Amino acid sequence: MSFPPPRPYQPDGVGLIVDAARRWRALKASYGLLVVLPTGGGKTRIGLELATRAIAKGHRPMWVAPRTELIDQPIAHLREAGWTDIRVLKGDRPEGSGPITVASIQTLLARGGPID
Repeated sequence: MSFPPPRPYQPDGVGLIVDAARRWRALKASYGLLVVLPTGGGKTRIGLELATRAIAKGHRPMWVAPRTELIDQPIAHLREAGWTDIRVLKGDRPEGSGPITVASIQTLLARGGPID
């Protein structure tokens, strides 16, 4: 994968997120974390790093967009970074079968929650 270079604060942010996830998992093994950054803060870059680490450990991360209209943006960024197989949950049928899934909150709610 070819990633854009991180901004100076992003490696520290990734480290903080990984540490928080480790501590949270010890308390609530079945829960996850939600990372929030302002516009332009580098959510996609940080998400790419976290997703790559998760996939390397055999996990299947899910990238959740707040609205259906925002599904195409992370897909485009993932493809630019070299991802060729992305599972997309949009509408009635999933597309692709890759190790990372992109979905909107609307689609997940319509389907009754996350799917494997």
